[in-house]
Amino acid sequence: EWNYDEFERTVIEEAEEQGFSRYEITVSLNESCMLKAVRVYMIFEKLNEAGEVAKTIPAAEVLETEDFGTDFQVCFLTKQPAEEIKELISGISEVENVEISAGAPLKTAEKTQAAEPVKEAP
Repeated sequence: EWNYDEFERTVIEEAEEQGFSRYEITVSLNESCMLKAVRVYMIFEKLNEAGEVAKTIPAAEVLETEDFGTDFQVCFLTKQPAEEIKELISGISEVENVEISAGAPLKTAEKTQAAEPVKEAP
């Protein structure tokens, strides 16, 4: 499950207001992939041409140190259709599989508590 901090939520909300779609992407690299950090970098290069990476699981620092298995997840903001994003990533060598789905609506519980009804002046 995706948990976003306040800054990430703000970035996502502003992007969605501007017509961007949010996708949650799971990328699986080949078991035999030797240079995982290089593949991750190439994937991010492609994604950044088409939109903005808002968050990764595990964190980007972990991906850079290759201290993860073969799978990682990306929260991605773009105006491109999901199929095009999938093709971008799938075209990179040593990418085994790409699963992409529309991001679930952000929980707005924190906001509804803060919203007080406006009282009309008499």
